[in-house]
Amino acid sequence: MNKKVKRLVLACFLISAFFMQACTKIETTQVSVAETSADTSPASRETTSTKAASNETVPSESTTTTTSASITSAQTSQSTAETTQKSKAEISAASTTTQTTVDLSLPENGEIDHEWALFLVNQNNPLPQDYSIETKTVYESYMKFKMDRRIADYMIQMISDAKKDGISLIICSAYRSYEKQKAIFDSDVKSYQAQGYSYEDAYAMTAKNVAIPGQSEHATGLAADVLSDECPSLSEKFENTKAFAWLSENAYKYGFILRYPKDKTDITGINYEPWHYRFVGLYHAKKIKDSGLCLEEYIEQQKAGQSQ
Repeated sequence: MNKKVKRLVLACFLISAFFMQACTKIETTQVSVAETSADTSPASRETTSTKAASNETVPSESTTTTTSASITSAQTSQSTAETTQKSKAEISAASTTTQTTVDLSLPENGEIDHEWALFLVNQNNPLPQDYSIETKTVYESYMKFKMDRRIADYMIQMISDAKKDGISLIICSAYRSYEKQKAIFDSDVKSYQAQGYSYEDAYAMTAKNVAIPGQSEHATGLAADVLSDECPSLSEKFENTKAFAWLSENAYKYGFILRYPKDKTDITGINYEPWHYRFVGLYHAKKIKDSGLCLEEYIEQQKAGQSQ
């Protein structure tokens, strides 16, 4: 019996200890919950709210990076645009033809200016094989058109003065090398042959419109084909333009003459070209205009006068 009592007491003791341990755990859990609730107190919520507000008013790091990148991109674009604009300005400045002011007045002492420029180049008077010049750009569009450096400024001045009078002169051909002239001539010969003409006939027909290589005034650097925005193609219609009227009245003042007049084709051997102007100097240009002679006739007259 005593043993049964002892076992009963021991069991009661164990049960009592178990309940005491369980109560302790419950209290500990409640304290933890209370502490957690304390974290959401008004002070804590204010801090959380402030953080939220801060997140609304201050851009995030990614946003700031994007904005910075946008600004940098805009600055780069602006810099690129400015550089491009500057480059265009530099190119424009570089392409502007430099000009030296020329004296358009005839010498009072009777001296003849640019007398070296009075010579013939045609079928009977080809250029010497060793002919060479230094050139200078007189006009620039899709390419640079050049003439003999010694007379280039007269053409530049003429173009400039015409513009002041409302005339936009266009240079479509100036100095040509022998190779360039040959390419043009050969191309025209082939064009006639393609139309059914024999080589001999095609050659003869081409020679009426295009100088034979070595016989072209363009190779001298003293001649240029001058047109205008009214008629920008090589056509006899150019004679009906205001530009042609201006040139007819003023070209001689700059030392240029109409090289192949309409009524002189039998003498020049070249069809009428209202666009082709040749520099001969101020003195001779005026004499030729006043006389109504073509260059062949004028030079013959000069030779006759010298022989008397």
